[in-house]
Parts: sequence; C-alpha cells; structure tokens
Amino acid sequence: VTAPEALVATNDQVAYGRLGAQSLADQLGGKGKVLYMRGIDGVPADTDRDTGFMEVMSKYPDIELKTVWSGWDFTKAADIATQEFTASDYDGVWTSGADYTVFNGIEAAGKEAVPVIGADTNKFIADLLAGKPGAAVTNPAVIGGVGTAIALDKLAGGSPDQTTLLTPDVWDLANDK
Repeated sequence: VTAPEALVATNDQVAYGRLGAQSLADQLGGKGKVLYMRGIDGVPADTDRDTGFMEVMSKYPDIELKTVWSGWDFTKAADIATQEFTASDYDGVWTSGADYTVFNGIEAAGKEAVPVIGADTNKFIADLLAGKPGAAVTNPAVIGGVGTAIALDKLAGGSPDQTTLLTPDVWDLANDK
C-alpha cells in the first residue's frame, strides 16, 4: 500500500521467514536437506517470508533446499510431503503456514518425523506440544485489534503512525520446556 493517506498495520513477514529459517538451521546444526514449502507465488507475504528465509539460508551453504509450492493449502501440503518423503529423505521442512498436515504426510510416507517449522495454528502447536520436532513462528492474530485501535485513534483526531509493524516470535516448544 503506497497511498500517502493509507494507514498500514501488518505482521513483519520478512522477520517471520528469518526467524523460522534460523530456528530450522539451528535444529539441523547448519546442515542437511530441507523441503522448502512456500505459499503462493507472487503474494507479498510469501515473497517477504522468502526474503527473510533466504537471508538466513545464505549463511548455511551445507543446507540443501528443494522448493515446492503448497498454495497455503493443508491438503496439498500433506500430499506434497507424502510424495517428497516417499521419493527422498529430508532432514527438515520449512512451511509457509500449511504445517500440521506435513507431519501426516511424513508419517504416510513411512518416515520418522523431522523438524517442521510452521505457523501458530492450533493443531500444529498441539503436535509440537506432543513432542513432534520443530517450531512455530507466530503470525500475531492481534493485528485485527491493532487495526481497529489505529482506526479509532484516527477517527478521534489522533495521528497514528502511518505504518505499524508487528514482529513475530518463535515458539520452540521442545527446547523451551
């Protein structure tokens, strides 16, 4: 959004990619084969996440990436994981949000779970809490409340910042216990 009168509230998707990539690199000890599951080609959130992800991956030449597109579709992500893990071995998976079904796909391929980086969806968090390896990157849902607060401030005659950026966090539940 570039209109000078626009007020923008958004989650920092570059940080999302960066934080998730660093968590995965740390869990893999800086080396291994990663299934890199992106969202939808050309969508700004995916492009920004890729920017952050690749920024980190450029520091880890011993991490090999295979890029696939999930379309942020949980069923498609499961199918891709099943196909990829049936055909090859991976040491980790980075998803751009279609996450919990990746564990299902790995299991359907008859493989042991590997670290999966995903979003803060209920089922994925439950899987991590149950001991599956990986971490969740938050995509703060409070963004709606932030947008409302900005709108109310503006309507009341205030001067809110033109851009409000919320920074995600990584929940590495296995290692944070």
